[in-house]
Amino acid sequence: MRHVKVARPLSRRERAEQTRVRIVEAAYRLFKDHGYEATTMQAVADAADVAVQTVYFTFRTKAGLLSAIEDRAIPGGDRGPDLREQVEIALRSERDPRALVAHWVAETATVLNRITAFVAMVGAGLQTDPGSIARRNQGRDRWFEVLVDRLLALDALKPGLTHARALDVARALVRIEAYQDLTQHFGWSEEEWVEWMTDVLAGELLH
Repeated sequence: MRHVKVARPLSRRERAEQTRVRIVEAAYRLFKDHGYEATTMQAVADAADVAVQTVYFTFRTKAGLLSAIEDRAIPGGDRGPDLREQVEIALRSERDPRALVAHWVAETATVLNRITAFVAMVGAGLQTDPGSIARRNQGRDRWFEVLVDRLLALDALKPGLTHARALDVARALVRIEAYQDLTQHFGWSEEEWVEWMTDVLAGELLH
């Protein structure tokens, strides 16, 4: 007699998380298709197949919902497993400093592409309050630390180049404005940007 495996019922927390993800994904689609300002909380609720009270209870305001979507666009945000941790795990097995830089730059291109799409999607709806800006900067700094911490562990930084100075160099070179100019206005492919930025970072950071 075969034993039928019965699925474990979801806990209340798991059901709430599934609902939260469904709302965020529905809001993302609506913001992208119709714009932030034109999308109502009721429209989000309808698209997610939940009561509008559930959307308000979970995110309080449309700005709170936008913050959740933004978290999905930045490294290590609310997208399941932490992207920063995934990259750290992959880089720990890489012993060649230049290959490590190339891997990090390729992951960064994916992140910059996602952030660019997010900013274009929300337009003037992008939150510019000090708390939101600080949270973006913190996420950005943690992302750069993934690279510099690993290079430091491999003793691969140029002689005299401190951890803090290496972070400053990387922040100054890898900027979303430059990425957007090259890939959107000057016709570079993402692969060309990755190859160029790998050469630039390797030249500035590695001995």
